[in-house]
Amino acid sequence: MITSTTFFHFFLAQIFYGLLISGTVGYVVVVQPSTHLFEGEEIVKHTRPHVMRTPTKFINEKGEEVSGTVEEPCATKILPSYRPRWGHIANGSQVEIQQDEVSNFVATFVQCQAETNESRKSCHGVQHHTYSSECVTIFEHRTANVRMANTATDFFEADIRVPIMCECRLRKFVGKDATPEKKLLKTLSQLEDFMLH
Repeated sequence: MITSTTFFHFFLAQIFYGLLISGTVGYVVVVQPSTHLFEGEEIVKHTRPHVMRTPTKFINEKGEEVSGTVEEPCATKILPSYRPRWGHIANGSQVEIQQDEVSNFVATFVQCQAETNESRKSCHGVQHHTYSSECVTIFEHRTANVRMANTATDFFEADIRVPIMCECRLRKFVGKDATPEKKLLKTLSQLEDFMLH
């Protein structure tokens, strides 16, 4: 009698033998489509798990378990199916975007919250005595019908800047960037870690 375990071992032996003889092996991967439909809060759990603030186990560099919650370093504003009236083309010029029955532009805009050109927010949860940080909106270019702002010219096709994500950028303080105050804060932090452990 051949059991499934015996058959599996036989199958593995055939694969290994095939590797010895030919030096190559082919694989077949069968993927079945998911038929489960997600609704409501389930969609958020399955599509954006990094946003959910659930208790998570973390292991620090010393191998110790640290409890906490998952938090985003930057506050993010998401505008789904957004139809902007104004935008900027690749060279930075402001343009009016055509939004009528002839042409319309719709996209999901994802950008850092409360970001201005003059100042960007620093990231949440960063060791500021070691790093400087800033929340930065990342853009990509998408095609839309536009015309220069405050003109009555015809619309033309151009690439406009669309915000697609907010990321945290870090810069480590080293050398001349490491001011005496920052070095002192780092030393105090290391001393505190030593005293606690």
